[in-house]
Amino acid sequence: MDLEKLQTIKVRRGDTQSIQLEIEGISLTEDDRLFFSVKKRPVLEAEDIIRREFNGNQPFHITLSSCETDIPRGTYYYGFRLVLHTGEVITLCQPSFFIIEEVVVDVPNN
Repeated sequence: MDLEKLQTIKVRRGDTQSIQLEIEGISLTEDDRLFFSVKKRPVLEAEDIIRREFNGNQPFHITLSSCETDIPRGTYYYGFRLVLHTGEVITLCQPSFFIIEEVVVDVPNN
């Protein structure tokens, strides 16, 4: 995923989704942390619907489970923030669209 051209992420409700991100131009250490968040509104104060934290190992692999994506269909917003071991906080992108699409076939719980 290119941070300069963040794309809309579309997920069918209840499907597993994998996202890979590599940050260029910043040398990361084990003590650096990346935060991924999905919210209903594109503001800091909005409650996280999905939130993940990763250490500085690249590329970052984000796998969303079927439970995490089993939320009402609609448009949400996602973003990334990086916290360096020095305490510096870097917002990596503007909020981008995270769309949950409806499905018509249900699967039994295992």
